[in-house]
This record gives sequence, structure tokens and C-alpha cells, in this order.
Amino acid sequence: MLSRVANCLYWMARYIERADNTARIIDVNLQLLLDSRRLDPAQQTAYWQPVIESTGDEKLFASLYPAPTGDSAPEFLLFDVRNGNSLASSVNQARENARMVRDQIPAEMWEELNRLYLFARSPEARQQWDSSPFEFLQQVRSSALTFVGISYASTPHNEGWNFIQAGKFIERGDKTTRMLDVRHATLPERGMPGAISQADALGWSAVLRSCSAWDAYKALHGSEVHPRLVAEYLLLDDEFPRSLRFCVDRMDAALRAISGGGAAADQQRCGAVVGPAAC
Repeated sequence: MLSRVANCLYWMARYIERADNTARIIDVNLQLLLDSRRLDPAQQTAYWQPVIESTGDEKLFASLYPAPTGDSAPEFLLFDVRNGNSLASSVNQARENARMVRDQIPAEMWEELNRLYLFARSPEARQQWDSSPFEFLQQVRSSALTFVGISYASTPHNEGWNFIQAGKFIERGDKTTRMLDVRHATLPERGMPGAISQADALGWSAVLRSCSAWDAYKALHGSEVHPRLVAEYLLLDDEFPRSLRFCVDRMDAALRAISGGGAAADQQRCGAVVGPAAC
């Protein structure tokens, strides 16, 4: 495979995953704001600043806006093309990479990505955001999930598909660790916190919801929300698709397949050198 093609497939997957993550985080934060009893400027900053920090673009935001508010933060994260990681920029970059490899991806994948691109650029997108933010975000997330489903169901699971998987899982694992890192800053410098306040429980449950892990976490731990359990689940669980371990395992499998390795090839090489029993 040409390096240009591999690069486009890799970044196409990363950018569409980034757009989905951005939509999910904003959706969760808006729901938290609905539960807040007061929405003064200081409270809005407290809610939106961690979201900005989780993207790693806090310096760029500070150079463009005076403070993170209910207007400036979503504008920066969703529509501002000066932000290379905004939803609009991510969708645009995903489509541009897909356009360069049209002959390497199914028509359904291109059509879905192009549909999301046209929607994100349309006046209707802004109108829908103003009238119903949750419907806007749901449409973006549904389109991103459809794109991922098409990649599984319609794309040959060959070298190109493995580059798509590598891009998707490195972006997903990166976002999970970023959200945990921002939330970790609220913990004591040494040791684990004692009793968890309601506000802290809401904050840690928001991390789970931002990773679409709330229902899976409750099935394992019930309604108890504790930083140790949340971090352990999102970092080390080997079955949840957005945990760091799961992402690293899938990325490792994709890279091994690209390099011609993989478990079967590794076992053959091992058997050839030291004998099958030692493998």
C-alpha cells in the first residue's frame, strides 16, 4: 500500500473519531449544566474549563476568547475553524482525507462522511444547535457511529482497514486518558480521597458518560462512583471498547497485521526457532 493512502486512511479514522468524541463530551457537559442550580460566570467557567483542557487547546482558546462560557466554549469546540480540533475542522479533515482515497473506501462510507460534512457546514446545523443542541449533537454522533459500522461491515479487513483501526483506537485511547488526566487533577496529591461528595460523584460519572461507559460501569460496580474504580475501569478493563487497555490491544493487533506479524505469524516464527512446545 502507498504511504499516501495509508496516511489518509489513518487520519480519516482519527478525525471522525475526534469529531464523535467532541460531540459526546459537549453533550455530557450540557446535561451537567441542566442539573446546576446556578449558572453565574464563575460556575460556567468551572464546567467548561475542564472540557477545553481535555482537548489540549486551552492556550489557543485563551488567545481567542476571554473566558470559557456557555457560548464561547461550544463555539470554539464545535464551529470555530481556527481551532484545528473543532468538530467542524475534524469533519472537514476527515472528508478531505477520504476524498484523496475515494477508490480505497466503499461508496457508502464516502456518502455518510460527505453527508456529515455537508450538514456541519450548512446553515441548518447552526439553527439546529441554537434551537436544540441535543438533537444537533445526536445527529453528529449517529453519523459517526454509522461511519464506524460501515467500516466494519463494508470494508475489506485488509491492510487499509488495519490503518483505519490504528487511527481510530489511538485517538480513542488518547481521549480517554486526557479526560482522566483532567479529572485526576481534582484529587489529593497523595493517597485516595475519603468520602466522595455529590459534586465529585457527578464529575466522575461525567467522565464515564463521556466515554459511553456509564451503563457498562454500573453493570460491574453498581451505582457506586469512586475515582479508583472509575480509573481502573477506563484504564485496565480488557473488554470495554473505550478503555485504554482495549484500545492499546486493538492498536497493537492492527500494527502487527500491517507489519505482517500477528499472533499466527509470531507463533510460526517461534516454532521455527525453538520448537512448537516452547511457544
